[in-house]
Amino acid sequence: MPAHKKFLESIGFKKYSNYGWRVLNSHLKEINSPEENKVYLYPNLDQYELFDQLEDLPTEELSKIKSTQLKYPWVLKNVIKNRA
Repeated sequence: MPAHKKFLESIGFKKYSNYGWRVLNSHLKEINSPEENKVYLYPNLDQYELFDQLEDLPTEELSKIKSTQLKYPWVLKNVIKNRA
């Protein structure tokens, strides 16, 4: 398993060292931390209801919406793809 050893060494895991665990923990905390200050458009809709809502919007309004404004950003991509 030399590839696994090389990977572990590349992220900081060395014999008798806590550095790798600290890096891993900080990365996991960053990924799992909720963005409490984030305000989404249509926050109470699930992805299917959001799809229906975006489908009904005119093209001008749809083009103003950015994927970062939505809780499910892939839905915007799918709606735009279906319109083409």
